Amino acid sequence: MKFIKKIFYYEKTALKHNVFHLFGLRIKLRNNCYIQHSEPVFTKNDKFLLKISLLNNYNNPIFHYSSFGLVNAGDNILVPALQKSINSTVLNRFNFINECIHNVIDDNDIYLINNSNGLIIGGGGLFLKDTNPNNVSGWQFPISKEQIEKIDAPIYVLGVGYNRFRNQDDFIDLFKDNINALVQKASFIGLRNSGSIRALKKYLNKNLHYKLSFHPCSTTVLSKMYEIPKETNNNFIALECAFDRANLRYGNRKDEILTSVAKVAKELSKKYEIRYYSHMTSDLEMLPFLDKVGVEYSVVNLDGALSVNQFLKLYSEPKLVIGMRGHAQMIPFGCTTPILSVITHDKLAWFLEDINHPEWGVDVLDDNFEKKLLNSAFYILDNSDLIKLQIESEKEKLYEITKQNYNRCFESM
Repeated sequence: MKFIKKIFYYEKTALKHNVFHLFGLRIKLRNNCYIQHSEPVFTKNDKFLLKISLLNNYNNPIFHYSSFGLVNAGDNILVPALQKSINSTVLNRFNFINECIHNVIDDNDIYLINNSNGLIIGGGGLFLKDTNPNNVSGWQFPISKEQIEKIDAPIYVLGVGYNRFRNQDDFIDLFKDNINALVQKASFIGLRNSGSIRALKKYLNKNLHYKLSFHPCSTTVLSKMYEIPKETNNNFIALECAFDRANLRYGNRKDEILTSVAKVAKELSKKYEIRYYSHMTSDLEMLPFLDKVGVEYSVVNLDGALSVNQFLKLYSEPKLVIGMRGHAQMIPFGCTTPILSVITHDKLAWFLEDINHPEWGVDVLDDNFEKKLLNSAFYILDNSDLIKLQIESEKEKLYEITKQNYNRCFESM
């Protein structure tokens, strides 16, 4: 019992949720329990010794640095889906040692990685400068060029995206050297869409371009790994809007664009129930726009510690998902639920490009945005069975690519 207590520590968030940590894992508890102490009950050296023990006792240990947290709800399913996709494909299953992608790296961490089966980085939109701003790498993982060069174990970058927003400031200067060092060192660099490959090449030396491969986000093939809940004939549409970096998403047309989305929801609500899916607290900023045009809706909060099965249920039930987030696009697709993307970020269009269905998205920059969004929604709703067949066809292609990539990565293990 003392050993278990040393593994966990607690914090009280600003929203008065209780959170416990295990390495990179951070889980929010919704209850009325009050924890008096917020300081960790074990030191970094304690964690190092514990991880040494895990390395000695695990079969096939491998370090996995990713978005272990609850800031963005979709990360709850992204990481377990990636790990499940690996272990359902490789001959010798890994035991993953989870680490938060934002952790500061030191020589002890390099030692641990070098004494494991390798380092997995991903998935998620990690090539972004401002989610975890730092002067070490210039992107979310603060690992320096010098530290990358010290790693002797295989490095696998899996399902990572170039997430720079439209009109966002470019990466700081050291990003170029850092990403060249990572690509040079890595055994496999798999980006989650073709657009990310094109974008990242602009920072790479030409002799490294060949190393970039397409590796779909594991959420896009969820039904290949999990049993998806059967339809319950729920006649509702899930709507999701995003408000982080609103100035970059909407420019000076925020009210105009969101009013158009609300008007579309109003028209759809004449025939379908509207449920508003909130991935982050900031997503609730859409509600006044829905209220203003008189949309009847209910709110579904996804920003808690939901299980994979809960996510599968939430995204397999809707008749259609209209969303702005990559997670509100790829997760329902992985559950074979029809999608319609409101494109406020290039990554949404890049995904639709890779699955050969750009018509499943409408860009907010389009002059006829509102009309096209409404017409596209009705077309998808009226042709739901056909759309699902098309999703299954494209999903099969993504799954084959995924398996082939894992064979390339792990065939010698």
